[in-house]
Amino acid sequence: MAADATRDADLEAGRAAYARHAWTEAYERLTAADAAGPLDAWDLERLAIAGYLLGRPDDSVATGARAHLEAVRAGDIALALRAAYGVGMELMQRGEMAQSGGWFARAGRLVEASGYDGVEVGSLLIPQAL
Repeated sequence: MAADATRDADLEAGRAAYARHAWTEAYERLTAADAAGPLDAWDLERLAIAGYLLGRPDDSVATGARAHLEAVRAGDIALALRAAYGVGMELMQRGEMAQSGGWFARAGRLVEASGYDGVEVGSLLIPQAL
């Protein structure tokens, strides 16, 4: 029971730190919560963004990939697309074009399969422009 309370405290503190843009605290607390039990897609997205902003690209990509998969499982297409876009852009910036293209293609297939037509679809045009 104490472990659950600690995880819950880390999770809430991580979310609050993220909302305050306290990236180091958000990253540390969300990482601790994740170690105690898997995070949901929204919290994984927060952790991926905090990692990116702290210059932890490998962690950001890995966590973003997890966020994408969890969002797909939960049926949250908008979040799944944002996560795939974030992973793809990070990989593109690192010059890993094949992997980046794979993430953008994955997002495109998700749009086609779901018929989703939100703003996230427009963000998938940015890599093409670049």
